[in-house]
Amino acid sequence: MSIEFSLFDPAMTYGGRKQFDCGHAVINKFVRDSLVPQVKRQLSVAYVLTDSDLQDRFAGFFTLAHHSIDASALSTLQLGSLPKQIPCARLIMLGVDQAYKNQKLGSKLMKQALVITKDASSWVFRSIVTGHSGLS
Repeated sequence: MSIEFSLFDPAMTYGGRKQFDCGHAVINKFVRDSLVPQVKRQLSVAYVLTDSDLQDRFAGFFTLAHHSIDASALSTLQLGSLPKQIPCARLIMLGVDQAYKNQKLGSKLMKQALVITKDASSWVFRSIVTGHSGLS
């Protein structure tokens, strides 16, 4: 078994995606019916684990989306001088196929989601402070 992590490509066919079973009916249905259209419509970004020893079989995934929290939902002790809308990332779905249980792949996906979120927030902060994104 050789597990690889990559950005989900909605144009690519991933073996086993339609048979994905993490043991949770809502997540399974999302993978089968909603993952591709959601990414195509840019409602979220998805990352996938594939097993290259099994023709890039779909082994696990997560989706992230930008979101915001209304500052009024926070207690007055936390507010300080925050904007009315506080931007954040939202982990929408995360799942690992049961065939890959007990290999800590869910933990690895969660850690990767946190790294991606941290990197994105650093990029946004640098863009605001310096006035440019660093992109050509």
